[in-house]
Amino acid sequence: MKKSFIILTAALTSISLFSCGAVNSSDSEKKAATTESSSVLSLPTIDKAEIVAEYTDEGDGYEYRLDVEGDLKYWAADITITECGEQSTFQSTTRDYDRNSRIITAGSDITAVSAVITPYDADNNAGKPVTINWDPNRVEKASSEKGTEKATSATTSVAIEDITLDGIAGNWIYELRDASSTEEYVGIPKGYVTVSSDGTYTYNNGAFTENGTVKVDYDEFMEGNKVPFYAFYNENNEFWIGCYVNQNEKDIFYIGNGGESRLVRDTGNAVGGTDNYSVPNEYGFYEYKEPPREGAGCIMVKDIEGKWIHGQFILEIKSCDMYSGEFEDSNEGGNYTGKVKLEFTLEENNMTQLWYNLYTNDGKLFKSFKATGDIPVNSIKDEQSNGIEHTRVKTEN
Repeated sequence: MKKSFIILTAALTSISLFSCGAVNSSDSEKKAATTESSSVLSLPTIDKAEIVAEYTDEGDGYEYRLDVEGDLKYWAADITITECGEQSTFQSTTRDYDRNSRIITAGSDITAVSAVITPYDADNNAGKPVTINWDPNRVEKASSEKGTEKATSATTSVAIEDITLDGIAGNWIYELRDASSTEEYVGIPKGYVTVSSDGTYTYNNGAFTENGTVKVDYDEFMEGNKVPFYAFYNENNEFWIGCYVNQNEKDIFYIGNGGESRLVRDTGNAVGGTDNYSVPNEYGFYEYKEPPREGAGCIMVKDIEGKWIHGQFILEIKSCDMYSGEFEDSNEGGNYTGKVKLEFTLEENNMTQLWYNLYTNDGKLFKSFKATGDIPVNSIKDEQSNGIEHTRVKTEN
């Protein structure tokens, strides 16, 4: 695979943070100034930062990587990209990484990338932010080709044949970061990924299913260092996602493009809500197990317990709790009985949509009512039957 590199380095020079003390100042004032200066100078600093654009003939074209060096534990950055004439801004950090270098974005139509980088120490103290820009017009093609030659000719301590897919095999929740969370990562489930040991994967988000392959690839960094990552390619051999092999938590893999998405292993009993999501059924619904929030109203199957009229027929929902119930119904086709379940789908707006779903005793989806959150519930529409309305039969006290 032919690769080229375009590198923009922001070399940072140190400056004096304090001038000499005033004439005739007291010893205590000098001591205070010295103490203050030492405190400031002990904050984390950035010595060098660079944005590297690496081109590959596979995937999205260019991958943009931010490399930072200095006296720091990790960095956080506000990234701004210009793509197809439009600007967008997002955040990226190496807080959950074991290195201060990571892919921040990718695409073939990006014309500008800038980053405002803030260094942090192990105690989360912030240092002075630094701003750098990437401009491909400032670097000649010859320099780019030379950089590629150096990187590809370097040796690596980890051979590609020594890395297996054992670490990524299994069942995973595909999550996107909640944009409202500014510090701790809060993930919103978007789909379910199953990776087999033979290198195949299946992704299901409730609306569609995608199949593909997983293989081990490398990111090439400064001085010829190579870092392995799991690369996911769909059935059209198009790059989907990638995540580094060595991360801080073996059951969480943060994905490129600023780490705004991740794979969380579905162990069935993990804390943090992992066990609240399962493989979607054949109709694209996930089983809902979220516990009720204390002191807050929540949607439950018991909200629709009672009798409902639709045309000349009656639907009765009974024996309900929060998550399930039973039903009896009739229509032109006959009489039906079965179970009621509270389930959800994953929506495009990063939200979960709850449903009251009715399944007959043989497991077939009979009726599906979208939960609107209205309390009390007096009208529901069957999305399985062109929105046929069911109206609650009110009982006299």
